[in-house]
Amino acid sequence: MAWIGEKSGRDYFVVDINDDADEAFANLGGACDDSHVLVRAPVRDYGDRMVSSEEAALYATANGLALFHRAHPFCSKCGSPSKAAKAGGCRRCTSATCKTSVYPRIDSAAIMLVTSACGEYALLGRKRAWPVGRWSTLAGFAEVGETLEECVVREVFEEAGVCTDLASVEFVASQPWPFPRSLMVGFVVKALDTDTPKEPSALPSINVGTNELEDVQWFSKEHVRQCLESDASPSSSDASLVDSNAEFNIPGRASLARVLISTWAFKVSE
Repeated sequence: MAWIGEKSGRDYFVVDINDDADEAFANLGGACDDSHVLVRAPVRDYGDRMVSSEEAALYATANGLALFHRAHPFCSKCGSPSKAAKAGGCRRCTSATCKTSVYPRIDSAAIMLVTSACGEYALLGRKRAWPVGRWSTLAGFAEVGETLEECVVREVFEEAGVCTDLASVEFVASQPWPFPRSLMVGFVVKALDTDTPKEPSALPSINVGTNELEDVQWFSKEHVRQCLESDASPSSSDASLVDSNAEFNIPGRASLARVLISTWAFKVSE
């Protein structure tokens, strides 16, 4: 149990219902009437259904802290048991001679929309485990010794074999993604121009890094915009909506990827 913040004069607590609590949770669900059914599921499955960004932030913080406390029952320095401290904001070693404190780890990741040099095409990829027709931006974790901008260029090349212009990397927005502990930092970046006398408007060729992605393709702004105009914003928990957009769909409203893609798709070319 941990305190996770204050909003409108209220204190909020998170109680971790782990895998050993199925029976207790089932009993709790049985106490509900027919109009209220308790369903135990990962928070990320319901991100698009939350009524406000404040509510989403509250549940995301609770989820991240619960995972942190579950993963650090012992001190990584001396092996003694640890306990929650600072209202659940950290864990502290119980050894009188150690008392080492550990705080929730945050993994920085770049998530980027790659556009063609002309800005009329975007590079999107898909993983094998995703719903049919799901496409999204490329993304990857920053490595030791590199900037987030350098991470953008490296990840695009590793996943798609496309070279991008480091000078064109532009920050858009960031998003906590505590599944379990990421901070997604969103960028747009332009692919290097491959115009040649024989192919004046050629798009950079793609070489998919199949270790991470099933496929990567260029999509025109017009095609993406038309799809989004008729899209019901399917979330990962709305299988029927995803199925109805099986030709092309993107992550739901809770994802920074959707912001990057939709902002580009509806931006008027300069």
